[in-house]
Amino acid sequence: MRKIARTITTLAVAARRRLRRVPRPPSVQATSPAGTPEAIAREHLARAGALKSQGDNRAAEAAYRAAFELDPYLVEAHDGLARLRWPGPDYLAWLAHLHAIRRPPVYLEIGVATGRTLALAQPPTRAIGVDPAPMIDSEFTAETHLYRETSDRFFRENRSEWHRQ
Repeated sequence: MRKIARTITTLAVAARRRLRRVPRPPSVQATSPAGTPEAIAREHLARAGALKSQGDNRAAEAAYRAAFELDPYLVEAHDGLARLRWPGPDYLAWLAHLHAIRRPPVYLEIGVATGRTLALAQPPTRAIGVDPAPMIDSEFTAETHLYRETSDRFFRENRSEWHRQ
């Protein structure tokens, strides 16, 4: 089960990272004119949220899919579908709870992206992040070390500080 959750999380992070790095076509704007596919996709997205809050998950799924079909760059549609498939606390809530309860001495994160999950580590935890191209937009409160390299290289270099007590 943990391996499946880890795989899903890894795929979601990779998809978000790819969507951030792929430039949107000039026609795709956050404030698209009414009637464009992107604007209609946002209408489907809003409808999906309303349907989900009313408990109609089947209709919400159809609306999320319709939004995604019209605008494959609409990350919120991906997230909405994922939350329908895997209900419960999201990964961030679970990870924040883990840090609050366990307070691990060392937290190692492969694939840091924006640093949002790495920033959940709190003192006295020593946080270690490994990502060849991080896009940090988070503030860290714990002692944090960021390695801008692949995980293969990180482990090949046998970095001792990540496992010292």
